[in-house]
Formats: sequence, structure tokens, C-alpha cells
Amino acid sequence: MSIYLYPILNDDIAIHKCVAKNREHCADKIKAIYTAEYDVDDTLDFDAFCEDLYDKYGILIGDIYELDEFE
Repeated sequence: MSIYLYPILNDDIAIHKCVAKNREHCADKIKAIYTAEYDVDDTLDFDAFCEDLYDKYGILIGDIYELDEFE
């Protein structure tokens, strides 16, 4: 398991953390969080999902980075 970081802009700016097996698993976890709260299409690829979330709710999710990239 690895630790991933991703920025979120939603009224304020924050950096969220996700523990996942890989970057795709992290993206799936992020999609699960926001599809539970908002009406967005989780069948889209991650970039299209983020665009849909921004267009509908003004929530911007940035790129996913593995924490090890910063060492």
C-alpha cells in the first residue's frame, strides 16, 4: 500500500491523503467518496469524472501524487 496526495478546491483549498494499492485504486476511492455525496457519473474515466464534478458542483480535484515522489 502507498500513500497518495491530491489537492481539492471546494470553498477552500486542501490536500487530502489516500492509502491505496496504486494510483488507479486511489482514483477509484476518490470517485466513490464523491459519487456517494453528489450526483456524478462514476463510469467515466477519472479525468472526465473530475471535469463533471467541477462542472456540476464547482469542486476541483487536482492531480494525484504518490508521497514517495517527494522524497
